[in-house]
Amino acid sequence: MVRLCAPGGRPVLGYDVDPRGGRIIVNEEEAAMVRAIFDLYLEHEALLPVTEELEKRGWRNKQWKTKKGREAGGGPLDTSNLYNLLTNGVIERFFRTAKENYLWLEHFTDLIDARERIGAWIEEYNTRWPIGRLGYKTPRQTRLEIMAAMAPAEVA
Repeated sequence: MVRLCAPGGRPVLGYDVDPRGGRIIVNEEEAAMVRAIFDLYLEHEALLPVTEELEKRGWRNKQWKTKKGREAGGGPLDTSNLYNLLTNGVIERFFRTAKENYLWLEHFTDLIDARERIGAWIEEYNTRWPIGRLGYKTPRQTRLEIMAAMAPAEVA
Protein backbone atom coordinates (compact mmCIF):
# COMPACT_ATOMS: atom_id res chain seq x y z
CA MET A 1 0.00 0.00 0.00
CA VAL A 2 1.28 3.47 -0.87
CA ARG A 3 1.14 6.12 1.86
CA LEU A 4 0.02 9.40 0.30
CA CYS A 5 0.34 11.63 3.39
CA ALA A 6 3.60 12.07 5.23
CA PRO A 7 3.22 12.36 8.99
CA GLY A 8 4.19 15.59 10.72
CA GLY A 9 4.44 19.07 9.27
CA ARG A 10 2.55 22.24 9.95
CA PRO A 11 -1.25 22.03 9.69
CA VAL A 12 -2.91 24.33 7.17
CA LEU A 13 -5.70 26.73 8.16
CA GLY A 14 -8.95 24.98 7.20
CA TYR A 15 -7.65 21.44 7.76
CA ASP A 16 -6.77 19.20 10.70
CA VAL A 17 -4.75 16.04 10.96
CA ASP A 18 -7.11 13.13 11.63
CA PRO A 19 -6.51 11.95 15.23
CA ARG A 20 -6.46 8.39 13.86
CA GLY A 21 -3.46 9.46 11.77
CA GLY A 22 -2.45 9.47 8.12
CA ARG A 23 -5.21 11.73 6.78
CA ILE A 24 -6.09 15.37 6.55
CA ILE A 25 -9.69 16.31 7.30
CA VAL A 26 -11.59 19.54 6.74
CA ASN A 27 -12.08 21.75 9.79
CA GLU A 28 -15.43 23.30 8.83
CA GLU A 29 -15.12 26.33 11.12
CA GLU A 30 -11.68 27.20 9.78
CA ALA A 31 -12.72 26.42 6.20
CA ALA A 32 -15.48 29.03 6.54
CA MET A 33 -12.82 31.50 7.71
CA VAL A 34 -10.64 30.70 4.70
CA ARG A 35 -13.55 31.29 2.31
CA ALA A 36 -14.31 34.61 4.07
CA ILE A 37 -10.64 35.63 3.81
CA PHE A 38 -10.69 34.99 0.04
CA ASP A 39 -13.89 37.05 -0.21
CA LEU A 40 -12.33 39.90 1.79
CA TYR A 41 -9.30 39.93 -0.48
CA LEU A 42 -11.52 40.03 -3.57
CA GLU A 43 -13.41 42.94 -2.00
CA HIS A 44 -10.37 44.99 -0.88
CA GLU A 45 -7.80 43.81 -3.46
CA ALA A 46 -4.99 44.50 -0.97
CA LEU A 47 -3.44 42.64 1.96
CA LEU A 48 -3.29 45.40 4.57
CA PRO A 49 -7.03 46.17 4.76
CA VAL A 50 -7.72 42.44 4.97
CA THR A 51 -5.25 41.91 7.82
CA GLU A 52 -6.76 44.91 9.62
CA GLU A 53 -10.26 43.44 9.23
CA LEU A 54 -9.09 40.02 10.45
CA GLU A 55 -7.52 41.68 13.50
CA LYS A 56 -10.83 43.48 14.23
CA ARG A 57 -12.63 40.15 14.03
CA GLY A 58 -10.07 38.56 16.34
CA TRP A 59 -9.21 35.86 13.80
CA ARG A 60 -5.90 34.13 14.37
CA ASN A 61 -3.68 31.74 12.47
CA LYS A 62 -3.97 27.97 12.82
CA GLN A 63 -3.38 26.72 16.38
CA TRP A 64 -2.63 23.10 17.19
CA LYS A 65 -0.97 20.80 19.69
CA THR A 66 2.34 19.22 18.86
CA LYS A 67 2.94 15.51 19.37
CA LYS A 68 4.52 16.46 22.70
CA GLY A 69 1.30 18.26 23.73
CA ARG A 70 2.60 21.83 23.41
CA GLU A 71 0.46 24.59 21.94
CA ALA A 72 1.78 25.93 18.64
CA GLY A 73 0.65 28.60 16.18
CA GLY A 74 -2.31 30.84 16.91
CA GLY A 75 -0.53 34.09 16.11
CA PRO A 76 -2.07 37.00 14.20
CA LEU A 77 -2.82 36.60 10.51
CA ASP A 78 -0.24 39.09 9.26
CA THR A 79 0.40 40.01 5.63
CA SER A 80 2.98 37.23 5.25
CA ASN A 81 0.56 34.55 6.49
CA LEU A 82 -2.21 36.01 4.37
CA TYR A 83 -0.02 36.09 1.25
CA ASN A 84 0.86 32.41 1.72
CA LEU A 85 -2.79 31.49 2.19
CA LEU A 86 -4.01 33.48 -0.82
CA THR A 87 -1.30 32.30 -3.18
CA ASN A 88 -1.87 28.65 -2.38
CA GLY A 89 -4.09 28.10 -5.40
CA VAL A 90 -4.91 24.48 -4.57
CA ILE A 91 -6.11 24.83 -0.97
CA GLU A 92 -9.82 25.26 -1.72
CA ARG A 93 -11.45 21.85 -2.06
CA PHE A 94 -8.27 20.34 -3.43
CA PHE A 95 -8.02 17.37 -1.10
CA ARG A 96 -11.64 16.30 -1.65
CA THR A 97 -11.37 16.82 -5.40
CA ALA A 98 -8.15 14.81 -5.54
CA LYS A 99 -9.67 11.91 -3.63
CA GLU A 100 -13.01 11.83 -5.46
CA ASN A 101 -11.71 12.43 -8.96
CA TYR A 102 -8.40 10.64 -8.92
CA LEU A 103 -7.02 8.85 -5.88
CA TRP A 104 -10.03 6.61 -5.24
CA LEU A 105 -10.18 5.66 -8.92
CA GLU A 106 -6.54 4.73 -9.45
CA HIS A 107 -4.27 1.88 -8.40
CA PHE A 108 -0.61 2.74 -7.91
CA THR A 109 2.05 0.08 -8.28
CA ASP A 110 4.54 1.76 -5.94
CA LEU A 111 5.49 5.11 -4.44
CA ILE A 112 7.36 6.26 -7.56
CA ASP A 113 4.32 5.50 -9.74
CA ALA A 114 2.07 7.35 -7.27
CA ARG A 115 4.31 10.43 -7.17
CA GLU A 116 4.61 10.67 -10.95
CA ARG A 117 0.93 10.18 -11.70
CA ILE A 118 -0.32 12.36 -8.85
CA GLY A 119 2.15 15.08 -9.89
CA ALA A 120 0.76 14.99 -13.43
CA TRP A 121 -2.81 15.16 -12.10
CA ILE A 122 -1.96 18.13 -9.86
CA GLU A 123 -0.43 19.95 -12.83
CA GLU A 124 -3.61 19.33 -14.84
CA TYR A 125 -5.79 20.46 -11.91
CA ASN A 126 -3.83 23.70 -11.51
CA THR A 127 -3.76 24.57 -15.20
CA ARG A 128 -6.92 23.10 -16.76
CA TRP A 129 -9.67 22.91 -14.09
CA PRO A 130 -11.79 26.07 -13.79
CA ILE A 131 -13.03 26.45 -10.20
CA GLY A 132 -16.40 28.12 -9.57
CA ARG A 133 -15.28 29.67 -6.29
CA LEU A 134 -12.40 31.29 -8.19
CA GLY A 135 -14.67 32.88 -10.78
CA TYR A 136 -14.30 29.89 -13.12
CA LYS A 137 -10.57 30.45 -13.41
CA THR A 138 -7.92 27.82 -12.84
CA PRO A 139 -5.95 27.87 -9.58
CA ARG A 140 -2.85 28.93 -11.52
CA GLN A 141 -4.68 31.84 -13.22
CA THR A 142 -5.99 32.99 -9.85
CA ARG A 143 -2.59 32.77 -8.20
CA LEU A 144 -0.95 34.76 -11.00
CA GLU A 145 -3.63 37.46 -10.76
CA ILE A 146 -3.24 37.74 -6.98
CA MET A 147 0.55 37.86 -7.23
CA ALA A 148 0.35 40.53 -9.95
CA ALA A 149 -2.04 42.60 -7.83
CA MET A 150 0.33 42.37 -4.84
CA ALA A 151 3.46 43.26 -6.84
CA PRO A 152 4.87 46.70 -6.05
CA ALA A 153 4.07 49.31 -8.67
CA GLU A 154 6.88 50.00 -11.10
CA VAL A 155 8.69 53.28 -10.61
CA ALA A 156 8.42 55.50 -13.68
